[in-house]
Amino acid sequence: MEKIKIFLVDDEAIILKGLETTYSWDKMGAVVVGTSRNPRKAVDEILEKRPDIVITDIRMKQMTGLDLIQEVNGRAEKKCLWIVISAYRDFEYAQKACELGAFTYLLKPIEDSKLEEAVQSAAKTIRQTRKSSRILQDYEHFIENNKKVFENYMVGKFSGDQIGRTAGSAGTLWWKKSGCFLLPGCLYGLCESL
Repeated sequence: MEKIKIFLVDDEAIILKGLETTYSWDKMGAVVVGTSRNPRKAVDEILEKRPDIVITDIRMKQMTGLDLIQEVNGRAEKKCLWIVISAYRDFEYAQKACELGAFTYLLKPIEDSKLEEAVQSAAKTIRQTRKSSRILQDYEHFIENNKKVFENYMVGKFSGDQIGRTAGSAGTLWWKKSGCFLLPGCLYGLCESL
């Protein structure tokens, strides 16, 4: 399983070091790809390293975590999930973080179990998104490579009983009036209303 890439941002050296070394990132299926005490510098590092998750403090001297989220999200090709940490129980910060798309908001001192739960939940979301994206790409590739088969199927669907077998670049395709397509290792069903 591919490791989830994490980037850490906190202007307090002791907090940043604690985040980096205290947690068993490997056991969570993650790896820390970078850290920064300066959120302004972190922007370019995040854009370069393209982490899956960024864990950031909300109140920092050079730039707030909220500004960091806005800056990176505005420039990044690949969006990441944000876990925001704060020592402040300020509803406005939490609300703004959510508006900017933060995955979760955790209060300092961070409970180990809460951070691990947040990272694992974010990782699960990332993996599900990747899986859905791969399925969609496979489906689009299949459609693109078998346009003629689909055209024949649609003509047959609306003009009578057409059952056949077509060999295409994706392998052997069986199609029939019921709307089921069978590829080696895959089954795609289309509803009867087509």
